[in-house]
Amino acid sequence: MSSELKKRIMKKVYVIWFIRKVSPAVFLYMPFLATVALREIANEFFVAKIVDNFLFSLNGGVGATMNYLVSALANTPVLPTLVILFSLSGFAAILYKLAQKVKSARLVKSY
Repeated sequence: MSSELKKRIMKKVYVIWFIRKVSPAVFLYMPFLATVALREIANEFFVAKIVDNFLFSLNGGVGATMNYLVSALANTPVLPTLVILFSLSGFAAILYKLAQKVKSARLVKSY
């Protein structure tokens, strides 16, 4: 078997493996967590005013933005805060797993 043919076959094998490993996270978990977080946010907050206030805090620099975020979380009821934090942490964990899979796929030598 020629080395060029072997390279092409192995590249297809790696692509199929990668898609099988990543697709559940991308197509099932991430949209679910995003939907839950956005639905809870929409039920509890007036989103347009939050975005307006956040953009206004960006004009004040990093300190003003961090102060706004801390103040917003401190004055929010417990349940929405927990839902938002758990959704964001789940989303971050999925992104971390995805980054690990991409990194491990790049470490494989191609012949």
